[in-house]
This record gives sequence, structure tokens and C-alpha cells, in this order.
Amino acid sequence: MKRAIDESYGTKGENIVKMNYAAVDRGGEYVEVEIPKEWNNATGRFVHANYKRLAPEWIRNVADIVNSLRWKFSSCQRIRREMVDGTIPSGTAALKKRGIAVTVPEAAT
Repeated sequence: MKRAIDESYGTKGENIVKMNYAAVDRGGEYVEVEIPKEWNNATGRFVHANYKRLAPEWIRNVADIVNSLRWKFSSCQRIRREMVDGTIPSGTAALKKRGIAVTVPEAAT
């Protein structure tokens, strides 16, 4: 590893090489973290509890599929049926707020 560091970072200066050496030396230091069993089913996608009630059908069937970038042939067919002329229904921009914070944290002084 250290030979590779010399080859990759040797021209960047002695300080950079020393920092990389220190990182390699500390590589064996780790802490094992216990992962809860319920995380096995985590999808990584947040769905609001009132999603089905709040989001119009067009958002669920077209916009969410396009925005998620998880296209399949069957979803492409459904999108083609919904967006025949390429128009988007009015008022859908209000539902496109993804993960926006309700409050802005103040900087610590």
C-alpha cells in the first residue's frame, strides 16, 4: 500500500504522503456496529403516510416513476398512455417538493 501511495502521491508533497501513510496505519482501527434487523427491509425511499390520499393519480403513475429513474417496460407503457401529447397537468409542481426541511437550523456560534 505504501509503495502505491509513493507512486500516486509522491509528487504532491511529503505532507500528503505522510497523511496517506497515517491513514493506512490506522486502517485496522474499526468499531463494529450492530445493525437492527428491521433495517433489512429498508428501501431508502421515504413515503409520507398520507401519500396515497394526497398525491393525484398522475403523480403516482407517471411523475414518481420518471423521477425515481427506475423504469421498466411496463411502466413505460403506462406513461405513454398517460402522457399521450406530452402535457403535464396543472398544479403538479406543488407536489414536487422532495425532502425540503420545514425549519432551517441556526448556525452554532
